[in-house]
Amino acid sequence: SYPHHTYKLGEDWEIGATYTLIWCAEHKRGTGDTNSSLAVYEGGGSQHLQAVVNTNGKVVSKVTFVKNSAVASGPIIHFYMLNRPTADKG
Repeated sequence: SYPHHTYKLGEDWEIGATYTLIWCAEHKRGTGDTNSSLAVYEGGGSQHLQAVVNTNGKVVSKVTFVKNSAVASGPIIHFYMLNRPTADKG
């Protein structure tokens, strides 16, 4: 189900402000999977921040961004698995 994980901030976004997100993730593609990735969006999916592909273990990622004016669902960061593979692809 989407999103894979949701993180709710303690206060609203400030448009034009600079934010830094540090996050830890692990994503290993199975045999036959050539498209899946984990991606982070803010505002409920309105602004793409970063994606990781085939990390081969846990990785800590850091992204700094300026909040744009699009707010789909408030002060939320969503984590999605994009192009989720079918069961036959491992």
